[in-house]
Order: sequence, then C-alpha cells, then structure tokens
Amino acid sequence: MLGLADGPCARLRAEPERAIAMTMNRSASIAPAELATWRSKSTGDVLVSADPGFDQIVAEDVVVATPAVIVRPATAGDVGLAVSFATRHGLPVSVRGGGHGPFAVSDGDLLILLTSLDEVRVHDDGRVDVGGGAVWGQVAHALRPHGLALSSGDTSSVGVGGLTLTGGVGWLVRRHGLALDNLVAAEIVTASGQVLAIDAEHHADLFWAIRGGGGNFGIVTRFTFQAHPLPGTVYYGTITTTKPSDATGMAELLGRWRDVLHAADERLNSTVFVMPAEGRSPANCQFFVLWGGDNEDEARAAIAPLLELPGILHTSFDLRPYVSVLEDGGEPEALEDILESVSVDAPEPEAYVDDVVSEEHNAFVVLDDGVIASLAELSEQAPGSILSIRSMIGAVNRVVPTETAFGWRDTEALAIFTGILPPGSGPQDIVRIEEQWSAINAGRGVYGNFRDLVDDPFTHRVYAPVNTERLIETKRRWDPENVFAGNHNIKPGPAHADYA
Repeated sequence: MLGLADGPCARLRAEPERAIAMTMNRSASIAPAELATWRSKSTGDVLVSADPGFDQIVAEDVVVATPAVIVRPATAGDVGLAVSFATRHGLPVSVRGGGHGPFAVSDGDLLILLTSLDEVRVHDDGRVDVGGGAVWGQVAHALRPHGLALSSGDTSSVGVGGLTLTGGVGWLVRRHGLALDNLVAAEIVTASGQVLAIDAEHHADLFWAIRGGGGNFGIVTRFTFQAHPLPGTVYYGTITTTKPSDATGMAELLGRWRDVLHAADERLNSTVFVMPAEGRSPANCQFFVLWGGDNEDEARAAIAPLLELPGILHTSFDLRPYVSVLEDGGEPEALEDILESVSVDAPEPEAYVDDVVSEEHNAFVVLDDGVIASLAELSEQAPGSILSIRSMIGAVNRVVPTETAFGWRDTEALAIFTGILPPGSGPQDIVRIEEQWSAINAGRGVYGNFRDLVDDPFTHRVYAPVNTERLIETKRRWDPENVFAGNHNIKPGPAHADYA
C-alpha cells in the first residue's frame, strides 16, 4: 500500500517539473545520428518523447513515470542493443515484463518493455519455453491441451518474469514448489549486452542467482520450465465462516485450518482471508481452496476436514479449468472495494480523520501456536484490517536453502497484513501495529514480489542471509557497475553491516 508512495516514484511525482526536465534533457542528449543507427540495427521499436505513440505507451504501460526512451524489443538481440546503448550514455535501465505492477519504472530511464517477447512453446517432454514478456494466463492456456500446468501467480495477468525471478507462490505450490523451482534453463541479456543461454551446467552461478535474486543480474528474455501433469479441471471453491469475536477464537480457527493442511495431501492448497465488515456484509473469514486434480471423490475427501471448521456460513465448490482459477483471482470480492474506500497514503499526523492505512506487510512464517496467536491478536487490535495467510508447506521445504538464491526454505506460510485503523487513530496507533507486526516477522523473510519498496533489501530480508555473500559476489561478477539497479537491489560493492 504505502510501499509505492514511499519509493522513488513518489519523490519524482512530488517534483513533476524536475522529472519532466530530466526526461527531456536525457532524450535531447541522444544525437539523431546515434538514434538512427540504433533503430537501423534493432528489429523492435525505439521511441523517444517526440515520437508518435510514446505518450500512449506511457499512459497504458508505465503507469507512474515518464522514461527518456522506450524500447519494445522483438528479439533478445534487441535487448542487448538497448542495454549497451544505455550503458554508453549513462541512462538508468528499467525493465517491464508482461505484468501489471509499476515497480522499477522511474522518470528519465531507458525503459525496456518486454511485452512483444511473449511466445509460449510447449515441448513433447513437458518443458515449456516462455518469453520474458508473457503473463501466466497465456502459459496456463498453452499448457491445458497437453494436460500440464505450472505453479504460477494467482491471477492470469501476473507477469512470468517478475514473479519467477523473486519466487512464484502459486496455487500448486505445496506439491510443485515455487515457480523458480521449476525453472530448468533461461536466456538472459547481461549488463554487457551479451545474450547467454544458461542452466545448471552453463553459467551455473548466473542460473543459481536468477532463481530468487530478482532482476539484479540481467534481463531474462526466455524462461524454460518443466511443467507437471494436471488434468483439464481442478476442484476449487470457498468456505466462508463468521469471524470469531475475539483473538482466542480466531487463533483456534486458524490453528484448525493449519492442522488440516499439515496432514493433507499436497494436492490440497488453501489461502485464508480475514475480512472486515463491508457494507451490509459482516466481518468474516474466507478460505479459498484448490484440489489439484479432477477426481471429485478424492477432492471431497481431502476437503472434508475443512468443512468441520466452526462458524461456517456457506460453501461453494465446483470442478473447473485451472485457467479459470487464475482468471477468478482467488480473492474476496470485497477486497478491492475495501482498499479503494480507505486512504492509500497515511495522512499527516494532524489530519487523522479518515481511515488510516498502515503499510502492507508480508512475511514468510512458521505457523506455530505463538505466531498464530500473534496474528489473531493483531487482527483483533485492528478489526478493520485485512489478513491473509497462504499455506506453502510441502515442496518448498524439500529444497536445500543454498540450492537456489531463494533461501527461505523453512517457511510454511506467507502472511500478508494491511492495517486499516478507524477514524480518529493517530501516529501512536500505527506505531503499535508496526511493533506487533515486527514481532511476528522477527528473523523471517519477506516476499519481494509483494514489496514495492526499493530500499535496502537485506535490511528488509528479501534475501536470506545464508545466500547473501554468494549473491553479492555474483552481482560483482556479472554487473559490477550496477546497471540493473531498479529492483530490490543487490549492490556489487563489499558487504556491509546491513547485509548481514
């Protein structure tokens, strides 16, 4: 929520004249002859602010910034030309895949839009090549006729690249792990503009780093995943319960849900949303459930223990295509309305008259009784807030923490909390909520895909300490000038205290 507002884009929005001048100056510094030469070599589009279509792209694709140059490459070679041009002219590089987030786009940058690199090709052995500009809906549609699927983002519009490079927590995570755990090869453009094919045997250090190290090491133009068998339909639906009246009851409800997932077949996946009252709808808990198979009897047997949760109001389940689950989104219908009805940015301290939204937090957690009790207490302290918990226990835990750059392998759930405080709340109330969350998150990892802030990632635990030194060394080797800095940035310099 506040992540975007507190990031570099907020500073640029606060200084619009400076941002526009910076953009114009950077565009103007490109000599026409150089621009013409670049365009003659590129098979994609190279646009500056004076070109037709530039403003439309900014309005439709960039959301919050005005770059100096926009490149829409048609090949990996085009990406290499763009990176080389940027480094020669001192232009910061921003990269956008096919997804819907504004993260890593800043005014005055050379922006590389990968949306044209969106081909999806399925091979006979179950491997699938996916362009860096594709979204997960495209992948799911391509895999469905082959009886295959990948654990991916929750919605069809999520970009493949951004999600995979930092993790990839999807509907099949318990059985098949993160999206990056299914990556077997990639094509990447490095800071030198070189196009490389990488896997466990070729440039293994780089292949290790992109599986959890984000966009710090290059621009991935093609991903190759190993897909998994999945029938055309899955069993999917929701269980809605009353919201317990106190923290003790909430802890009991969440604990029972946790215990069911601990004992269940890994084809059973679930996320719970603790929702405040909205309009005429009372506060409730919504359990989204997916069984990764088309045998309805097996699905019903697996889900049966969840139907014994206390306070059930109604349930809704059906067999449906896995693709439709991504299109559905797996979130309460009221979620967007609630978030739109409150202030995105916390107001100034003297103006606490409307609902106050604290920063959206997330953490990889182990759901022991203590953590569950703390989450329940947090929900009670801020009853208008939204809490979601996604079960991850399973395949993620069977990977050695140092095998990939994603090192948070002891996690069993991803918890996300948006604190919404009532009118009249003040700074002290936000401080109290922040302190409670910090106690829950102490020593745990943060999911970078749900964190827009670009400040020191090691301080905020995007990367696990067990892999910090290797990440820095790999960054130093492949991007010593920190060309790819518009992310949860791993600086190529020596480690410092905050990196520990």
